[in-house]
Amino acid sequence: MSKHTLSPAPLPPSKRLHTRSMLESHPPTAPRSSFDTVLYDEIILVIFSYLSWTDLCAIQCTNKNWARLALDNQLWKSLYLAEYGRARLRGVRGFIGRGDGREVKPLPGRVKAEEVKDWKWMFRISSNWRTGRCSVEHFDTGVERASSAISSQSKVVEDQTFVVLAGDITIIASSLPSSFPSISLISPRHTTHVLKCPSSRLGVTTQITALALDQSPPSCGQHSRVICFLSTGEFCLFSINHHTPSSSSRLLTYVPSSKTARTSPIIQAVYHHPLLVTLSQSFHLSLYDLSSNTVAHTQTLTSFTSYPPSSLVLSHLPPRHTNSFSQLIISNGENSRMEVSATRTARAVDVPQGWVDEQKLRAMREQWARKVSRVADTQTDGKDILLAFVTVFLLAVPVHVVEFALR
Repeated sequence: MSKHTLSPAPLPPSKRLHTRSMLESHPPTAPRSSFDTVLYDEIILVIFSYLSWTDLCAIQCTNKNWARLALDNQLWKSLYLAEYGRARLRGVRGFIGRGDGREVKPLPGRVKAEEVKDWKWMFRISSNWRTGRCSVEHFDTGVERASSAISSQSKVVEDQTFVVLAGDITIIASSLPSSFPSISLISPRHTTHVLKCPSSRLGVTTQITALALDQSPPSCGQHSRVICFLSTGEFCLFSINHHTPSSSSRLLTYVPSSKTARTSPIIQAVYHHPLLVTLSQSFHLSLYDLSSNTVAHTQTLTSFTSYPPSSLVLSHLPPRHTNSFSQLIISNGENSRMEVSATRTARAVDVPQGWVDEQKLRAMREQWARKVSRVADTQTDGKDILLAFVTVFLLAVPVHVVEFALR
């Protein structure tokens, strides 16, 4: 038998012989050592703890590892506590313990996850609030002046822009006279949708006088209500769709039988569905019931006060408040109408009768010294009031408002 012949293909290369002489002639290259590889992350964090917040932000541009370590939550917690001295944002109420010092613990149950705070975000918010750093955005209200109205008026029409924040939607409207007044819905993506609220009286030039946002908990998470008041005494109720602003629609329009001092013009309003409270320029306080998308006027109150309140609030003030406010208790039974059942008024400046001593005189002067002037606008949540001055400064002070309580 003949032997099998080998294939003409070349053989694979032979393996390299790793001997001591070859290792000595070709030593392996050692990796380059740097600040990131020599020190552990814990040591780098200790070094970073000696930096200020400005330097901590600056070193994030060095490399990815430093940017990751500079965002350590404990670093920013130490900076926040050292700078602001409290473990919460300004205005957030802290935990109130027992008066005898005993610690209150809940019954044994499931372990709750510890609340994680973003301390860098809290530091940024507090720093912006302290320094007044903000961004200015210009919005076009889309309202054109009515030429006929401007030519017939001898004085210049003062423009007032109404701004309402409804979740992530910004609602703006202009008080300029127009044949077709409207409100603009601005989404976070800066897309604008316009809702028309014209008057039912044809050929009448009107203007928007107030906006009122529904303060009640929304029945649906993506919908809220807002009411637009016109100088003719009419008002329109809109349903705002937060996910799709273009799907927002008008629910109803209220047209009074006649234009009176009670219905026009409305300068302030507060809405907590189904209760609507309006205040006219002649100081007529009207209560409306908006149940089942219908408008029912239930009561009107009048006062001889010569100046309007700074704010209207549908909430309950604690009895310890002794500042200037008027409280109206509104009852709403199943078979009764929404009407005011009781009132309570307190004055901010109490002038004693007869002769006064130095202590009372000093207290009176302190009360008058707390007065502010040149206030452009006010907003309140029932606990604090935010005053916007003409010089564009913001100040948070205790509430001195006309207040309503639901019972």
